Order: sequence, then structure tokens, then C-alpha cells
Amino acid sequence: PPAGSMFTDVIAGVDEHIMLASDAGYGFVTNLNDLQTKNKAGRALLTIPEGAKLLSPALYEAEEGWVAIVSKQGRLLIFPVSEVPVLSRGKGNKLIQIPTKDLKSGDDKVIGFCVVNEQQAIRINAGKRHINLKLSDLEAYKGKRAQRGVKLPRGFQNPGSIELLNKN
Repeated sequence: PPAGSMFTDVIAGVDEHIMLASDAGYGFVTNLNDLQTKNKAGRALLTIPEGAKLLSPALYEAEEGWVAIVSKQGRLLIFPVSEVPVLSRGKGNKLIQIPTKDLKSGDDKVIGFCVVNEQQAIRINAGKRHINLKLSDLEAYKGKRAQRGVKLPRGFQNPGSIELLNKN
């Protein structure tokens, strides 16, 4: 890699879908095959607004999944992954509404996201506590892409991370 570059995540697969997003609330879906390049120096893939950071990508297989995205202020938004544009590169579309003044001041940003299907659940960690939510529990948080999201229950309004759980 060129000088000044750093790796944030490594991902491997054959032909899966991958969702990329920044903590500014923008993202898109692409194919894993579209990430390959012949250039020695790599290629630009995700345009990130100034001051924003790349979030860990989400690898998924099902076309009919749901995006679960959580913000620093404890808002959760669930919407169909089909509402996210499929692009080969760029900034993407707004995934969750974060007021500009909160984003610039650092009061709010996207903590994380994942793509969940019927057989999976999500875990939201807040300090030493966590809450597991199945897709049926997420009905109250469902909306359209680019909405503000719904506040999480008391005790979970300062989330640290979101993760995908597979049911056994």
C-alpha cells in the first residue's frame, strides 16, 4: 500500500454482497467482486465526508435482509436492504438522518450497522449491559431509509456497538 495507508478491515468471499458505510450516515451496497483491482496502488471506493470514518463493512447473502443502524444518541433504525443503492463506488445515499450540527460537534454519529435476516438477531452493547433483539422485536424501530430512528429503551441510549447474532 502507498505511504500513509492503513487497513481497517479485511474481508474475503466469493460473490457476496457487501454494505459499506461511514459514521456520517452515508453508504451503499456493492458486490465483493467489484472491490478487486489490477492497480498496484489500489482504487478509491468509498468517498467519506471530511472528519468522518469508515465503519466495518457488513457481508451478507440474502437479498431480503434488513439494515439495522444505530447512532451515538441511542437511535435505532431498521429498513429493507433493498432501499440501499447498489453502486460500484462513491459516497452512497443517506442511511440515517443525523442533524448536521450534531454531526459537526461530535454529539451524534453512526456507531455501527449490520444486515439481519429472519434467522438472525442483533445485540446492542451499552457499557456492561447488552440487549438482544430478534427481527420480531424490531418492529417498533422499522422505518424508511434516511429517517431519524427511534430511541432505544432506557439504559441502552448510550450504545457502544452493534453486532449480528446467528441463531443456532
